[in-house]
Amino acid sequence: MGTRKRIELVRLVGYLILCNSWTSLRSGYLRIGESSEARCLFDLMPGKIIVLWTTMVLGYARNGLIDKKRDLFDLMPTGNAVSWTVMIQSYIENDKARRLFDAMLFLDLYTSNMFILGCLDEKSVSKAIELFKLVPIEMKYLG
Repeated sequence: MGTRKRIELVRLVGYLILCNSWTSLRSGYLRIGESSEARCLFDLMPGKIIVLWTTMVLGYARNGLIDKKRDLFDLMPTGNAVSWTVMIQSYIENDKARRLFDAMLFLDLYTSNMFILGCLDEKSVSKAIELFKLVPIEMKYLG
């Protein structure tokens, strides 16, 4: 391995260790309810990937900070099935979940099933059936 490759490898490993340390510290703050400290770290973190955004949104949800959760979700450059699911799960008790579900840019089997199960957990059988009817037929018969 040439010198240049070694330098690049050392930089990459150092970057990964730094990101892991930041993530661990931020997660610790979220676990003890120090959401503002976690957000400060999050804002300073270099190279935020979707996982970091989603775990921060989840941390807000677990700490009952629904407005902050939504604000951060709206700032997310792109979402994926997991980030949408985190948002929907905390809204499942009211009609906000349905509006968010309807606004999703994509529909996958995991998210639609989670939402239907959430409605059943809340004893909203009619909502669950209504949503099941919206799921594309190809997704209902997978497996």
